[in-house]
Amino acid sequence: MGFNNVALKNYMAFKELAYNRNISYGDVTVGKGLKYADGKHDSFDIYRAPGNNQPVLINFHGGVLAGRNRRSRKAFCIDLAKEGLCVINVGYSHHARLGVEKAIENVYKIIDFVFNNATALSLDTDNVLIAGDEMGAYFAGRVVDKAIKNNVKIKGFIGLSGLYDLLRHTKENNKFSTQFELMKKFFNVDLRVVNQAQKQHLKELSITYQVTEDYPPTFIAHSEHDEFTPEQGNAIAKALTNHGILLWEFKVVEERCPSNWHLNRSLPQAVACMNYLREFIKAVLSGNINKNEYREI
Repeated sequence: MGFNNVALKNYMAFKELAYNRNISYGDVTVGKGLKYADGKHDSFDIYRAPGNNQPVLINFHGGVLAGRNRRSRKAFCIDLAKEGLCVINVGYSHHARLGVEKAIENVYKIIDFVFNNATALSLDTDNVLIAGDEMGAYFAGRVVDKAIKNNVKIKGFIGLSGLYDLLRHTKENNKFSTQFELMKKFFNVDLRVVNQAQKQHLKELSITYQVTEDYPPTFIAHSEHDEFTPEQGNAIAKALTNHGILLWEFKVVEERCPSNWHLNRSLPQAVACMNYLREFIKAVLSGNINKNEYREI
């Protein structure tokens, strides 16, 4: 595919530039602004420490279709790159204008990039994890589902305070959301007024109802103050458990934990979550994950 060759050439050039100019964060070097599709924001950054045949973590940032960009997850990516992962941090256009299916088709191209360029970039495609937070967790979950249907092996799924069940995000079930207009454009359904036929359509678009026995081991973190309500975390945990998927769950039950808590490294909840996530990643990559785990703070 054409964009793969261009992106790979750009990355190799930037990698050499980065080392020569010491554009790095300690041992972690970053290649920035590489294109995977034609949209203005359809770019990604590669974070990696020195090493060959590295496992890969593909990360999708949150923002409820309206805000933030991939650079807001820099600290998260650096932390995991220091663990020996090649972290590919994916940006995307404001996909409310594209619609959900076009959006998923678009971001899935990053999977093509990783597998088509694995040898040149010294990536271990037997160990690919997909991660996302908030709306990014929805993209990540849909990418995992599409990869499974395409017989592409995904080692693990990581969802942080994500959107997984659209039926639980309707006006009937989530009276506090302020994003219904953007959601209407994206999903082509007004979540404020949903009829029975639309409910079936929302189920088909939800991650919780697409989970099968083929789903990879999963890490989820959620709290009582998540952007998409705590019921989202409970819903995906139940779906995974019902299908026998190995699940590590981190839940914040403290009343004062703010929205976007997982991004704030000054919070003890975020530090504990990140440490637990590191344990999960090591267990998945080593093949020593064999039972469900649950922690709360």
